[in-house]
Amino acid sequence: MFQFSSGLKDAFTTTTDKEVVLDLWNGITDSGSHDYGRLTLEISGGASLPTTGSVFYLTLRSGSFGVTNKAICASTYNAASIANGAWQHHTITIKAANTDLDVRYYNNGLLNSGSLFDTTTTLADVPNNINAYIGALQTSSYGDLYDDDIMVGGW
Repeated sequence: MFQFSSGLKDAFTTTTDKEVVLDLWNGITDSGSHDYGRLTLEISGGASLPTTGSVFYLTLRSGSFGVTNKAICASTYNAASIANGAWQHHTITIKAANTDLDVRYYNNGLLNSGSLFDTTTTLADVPNNINAYIGALQTSSYGDLYDDDIMVGGW
C-alpha cells in the first residue's frame, strides 16, 4: 500500500508529459535480467498529453515480467481532477496473486478503480536493497530499446 496527498495543484507543467510520484528500484540496470526489480507510479497530463483519460500509471517489473505503463484509475479521473487546487488523498494497493496483479486506486478514501493485470508468470522476490525516490526517477524508465526516440517498454 502506498498513500500520498496532493495539494493545491492548479495545473500540470507545460514542459513535461508526466510527473513521477514514486520510483522504487533495486539498482539492477539490465531490465531483462531475472534480478531486475522496479516499481514506478506516475501521473500524466502535461505538455503533449490530453487532460482526458486516466491520470495515474503504474509500472511494476520483476525480472522481465510484470506490467508496464498501466492506467490504474478510472478514465473519468483525469488531469483536471488532480489539478483542481484542492487537497486530495490517494492510496494505491498492489497484491500479487499467482500470475495476476490486483491493483486498487482510492481517491479520498473511496475506491476509484480496481484492476487485475496478467503478469504472465508468478512474480519472484526482488533481490538486493530497494532504493526509493519520491518525486523523481532514479534513472531512465523501464526499457532498454528506443524506436524513433521513444523508449520501448517505457514512456
